[in-house]
Amino acid sequence: MEPIPGIGAVLDRLDRQGIPYAIGSNGPHRKMEITLARCGLAARFAGRTYSREDVAAPKPAPDVYLLAASQAGVAPQDCVVIEDSATGAQAAVAAGMAVFGFARETPRAKFEGLTELLFDDMAQLPALLGLPTE
Repeated sequence: MEPIPGIGAVLDRLDRQGIPYAIGSNGPHRKMEITLARCGLAARFAGRTYSREDVAAPKPAPDVYLLAASQAGVAPQDCVVIEDSATGAQAAVAAGMAVFGFARETPRAKFEGLTELLFDDMAQLPALLGLPTE
């Protein structure tokens, strides 16, 4: 288990800009804890992981994303969801959030009708989010 290349730099940029972020997953909390620890990201996401275990309905229902936004104090329409699955993209759309399809390992066709904003390299994300250059 390794972190997605470039994710640390993206999180650093979000932190410097004061932009909140979280994980909304259909996986259980225990799996997220193990995965994030193995990737060296557990501390970065402490208190910011939301699971299907926390909500009434899993993705493609919007519940987990709406919970994450609420806990961060951010309106759904001001959120961007970075998704690598069609089910998650459907949940983001249902939540009224913008969705960027991370197509590094997911066929682009899976995102058809859900988002036209696709990327496959985390180094692209800061520009896609409109973050100022450093």
